[in-house]
Amino acid sequence: MYDLVRQGRKFMMRPIIHIVRSFINFAGRNLFFNATKPFYFNLLTAEMKSSLLEEQYIGLLNRYNGPGKKVITSFHGQMDEERISVLTYTAEHQLDKEGARRGSVKKIFNILIEMLQNILLHGKVTEEVGNPFSLVIAQNVDEYELSCTNLVETELATKIANSLDELKKMNEKQLKTHYLEVLGNEQYSVKGGAGLGLITIALKCNNQFTFSSTPVNDKLSLFTITAVIFDK
Repeated sequence: MYDLVRQGRKFMMRPIIHIVRSFINFAGRNLFFNATKPFYFNLLTAEMKSSLLEEQYIGLLNRYNGPGKKVITSFHGQMDEERISVLTYTAEHQLDKEGARRGSVKKIFNILIEMLQNILLHGKVTEEVGNPFSLVIAQNVDEYELSCTNLVETELATKIANSLDELKKMNEKQLKTHYLEVLGNEQYSVKGGAGLGLITIALKCNNQFTFSSTPVNDKLSLFTITAVIFDK
């Protein structure tokens, strides 16, 4: 049953991926993919004042300097629906280019979709800074690390942290059962459900994830989640 539901969610994403592939083919692949260095997005605007997010982003990039470490792709800027399609397609392409195992690429792709959708649906959108976030996908010796950070209300950050703490206590069978329970109850909604994305992330990375929350002021926090995928 879980596999059927998962396939249904994957099927819903196919039209989006088709659209972005058509767009990139139209725009020309040279615009995105022919650089010899890792691919970086950096679409900061003058209005974006989330300096703490930028500092965390730069700090994370610097972590991947050294033997066996490499940034595959990264982004720092505003979230919107088109961004999800472009980033997921680009990440898949860059991972294939770097020689990642196909199984690892699929896991990262699915985790990335869930992380970005959560940011789109639940990120704190303000007139001052919009809905800023950062993304880093990097290789760390024989594993890949996928980190997303975004601005959320502190109350929501606490709820997410509590949910992730509970998921950490579950094994794979329990996670699958919990997924179906959440999908079937009244908490499931048009805004993505109650934790379905988080459960999917936990499943895809075999519960190898970390998270943290950094206060920005008395109402907002920067929430970071990092998933680790072993390339074996």
